Amino acid sequence: MKLALPLLAAAAILPGCLVVSGHESTISGAYVAKEDLFNIEPGQTTQADVQRTLGPPTTRKANDDGTERWTYRWREEKESGGAVFLIFAGGSEKTIVSEVAITFRDGVVESIERG
Repeated sequence: MKLALPLLAAAAILPGCLVVSGHESTISGAYVAKEDLFNIEPGQTTQADVQRTLGPPTTRKANDDGTERWTYRWREEKESGGAVFLIFAGGSEKTIVSEVAITFRDGVVESIERG
């Protein structure tokens, strides 16, 4: 009988020690990887090269000074959560909105801005 009580207590506590966690990330929009920007050089890369590397931009705008600005915008939603069964459960969500703007003059990249 003395042994049975500690075993019952351990059986009641042990299920609460099981830990589960997870992470999920979803990207929507015109995502641009940092590595892809290394292939774009101001003064050398053309609009056709950018389109081939990054795909179509989110927006295109012709400016009064003769330049054209392409903007790539995307949203990344990150979710993470965890649980210690029968004791605690929690999670968090984070949304990050990013963009890259590329300005062209005469069909060639003039500048790149990442925000």
